[in-house]
Amino acid sequence: MAKGYFVPAAIAAGLDDSMTNAAAKQVTSGNLMATLIDVPDALQARLHLAGFAAFANGFAAAALFAALMAAIACGLTFELVPRTNPTPVESFADGPVRP
Repeated sequence: MAKGYFVPAAIAAGLDDSMTNAAAKQVTSGNLMATLIDVPDALQARLHLAGFAAFANGFAAAALFAALMAAIACGLTFELVPRTNPTPVESFADGPVRP
């Protein structure tokens, strides 16, 4: 996800292919600025913003996937768990309940 957003932005900004691929690997780890230490400051700022946007898009996709899984789990719970109340458990104060 991060590569799909960051790589086109980095190439459009003028970064060469090898530096772009190396930087794209660092976007997800949050260590982008260490990779771009040799890049001019104006370009660093643009690529830093593109890296943040790529990371945010990846995080949003992960959050959306988690929400989808939670909705599926909720639906399965309502489908698989009986709607009626189970038989109430009697008090154990007088000893164990024997059938």
